[in-house]
Amino acid sequence: MTFPLSRRALLALGIATMATGPVWAQMADEIIEPVEISFYNYNLATAGVGHDATVQLIEEFMAANPMIKVEGVGVNAFDMGTRVQTDIAARRPPDVAQVIFSDLAYAGQQLGAVPIDQAYLLHPDGILQRRPLS
Repeated sequence: MTFPLSRRALLALGIATMATGPVWAQMADEIIEPVEISFYNYNLATAGVGHDATVQLIEEFMAANPMIKVEGVGVNAFDMGTRVQTDIAARRPPDVAQVIFSDLAYAGQQLGAVPIDQAYLLHPDGILQRRPLS
């Protein structure tokens, strides 16, 4: 599956992907029916510029991808690691989660997260393609 992705969205996806490594699901070749994804984000749990910028990012993403509805879920930054772990254990993992840097080592060592460049190929024309699951 390929689709265009802005650099800002790619950065958000890269950070978020680190938290959900072993919970991959096979993606469809194309989106033919509307889908909803959850996005755990600590900026949404605050007031101000970070919150507003994240809301704008989500709105821009949905405008560019009308078949994808993003449910933004505000989670306190220091609770993010615990919330993601709990929801993975309960078999309802977030589709995307923004984690703080102190949680990255744990995500990689205990949750099997991988760097985005190991999960996706970014083509020179800006198209992002998921690497095959191994």
